[in-house]
Amino acid sequence: MSFIEESDYPSLPPKMRAGRTSRRRSGREKPRSHTSDLTWNVMTMLTWLMTAFIVMAFVSIYSNPYSALNPLRPAAPTLAAVVVIPTATVPVGQPTVLAPQAITTTPLPPTPEPTLT
Repeated sequence: MSFIEESDYPSLPPKMRAGRTSRRRSGREKPRSHTSDLTWNVMTMLTWLMTAFIVMAFVSIYSNPYSALNPLRPAAPTLAAVVVIPTATVPVGQPTVLAPQAITTTPLPPTPEPTLT
């Protein structure tokens, strides 16, 4: 096995020489830019706002399933027909209308007597 002669390869710059293995930051390197921090801060705020919106939408749909935010809202409930109950006195200016007899009696069939068979 032969050793590589230094004359076979050009010399390396001082930062890449084998003796330098430390990766510490020296005082001459420029500090990290604040644009990266601003980007992360904006993305964090957007995440918080989206989370708040989703929670509010969930509460709105949970409390009112017929809400406009609900894409799968149930069918609209049908209202019962308005029942007009006749009053004891007729208001002035309206003709008198008598209600038909509402209660009719229907005879029941006779009950058969029990037997011992």
